[in-house]
Amino acid sequence: MQKQLLVRALSAIPTSPTIISLEVFQSKSGISGKTVAREVLYFLGKFGIGSFASGGVKFSNIDRLKAALVAIEMGCDIELISKRIDWRDFECLTAHILDSLGYHIKSNLRLVKPRIELDVVGINTNFAIVIDCKHWNYNNASALSRFAKKQENRTKILLNKDEGLHRALPVLVTLHSSIVHYSDGVPIVPISKFKLFVLDLDGYEGTVRFVNRQNNRSIVH
Repeated sequence: MQKQLLVRALSAIPTSPTIISLEVFQSKSGISGKTVAREVLYFLGKFGIGSFASGGVKFSNIDRLKAALVAIEMGCDIELISKRIDWRDFECLTAHILDSLGYHIKSNLRLVKPRIELDVVGINTNFAIVIDCKHWNYNNASALSRFAKKQENRTKILLNKDEGLHRALPVLVTLHSSIVHYSDGVPIVPISKFKLFVLDLDGYEGTVRFVNRQNNRSIVH
């Protein structure tokens, strides 16, 4: 499969569950020829992206980002890919992953006094993973440290307001990375590695900065 065809296909994949015709897919992707467009769709189908149905191809709300991850694995230009997806794709896929792992999901959670917004919060009993989805490519250490500190502070606020939570982990999720790394103990996780990261949380004990509740106050361990 040619890399540029995959990148073009991103523009045609909808962000909400729907069925589109082959002609619409071909037009929106800019792929010349129905045969080539059909081959691209069959290729995506091998990765569980889209399925042929009556009237065309049925896509889910996470298929665009799933296709972007396939394109990244094939070595397509990340900058070109990032122009064809947005922050909603990240939030949707991170929420989907946490939901599939048994977490209760709260998306775009707004708190007041102080006023903050949390992209995605996954709750499992009294533990929460607090996610900030970043659609950027920051290599500057000071900028990463600033974002990480803000997310840690947001996590502390959530923990202090929600008495049902005893422990939480601030996380930044991004497209522009290939490995899990850290800024001041806050993990920065590529979306392609996010599920494995959550499954192996116990293995990160002592490496990441968990926020714990003690005496109705949050502290970092």
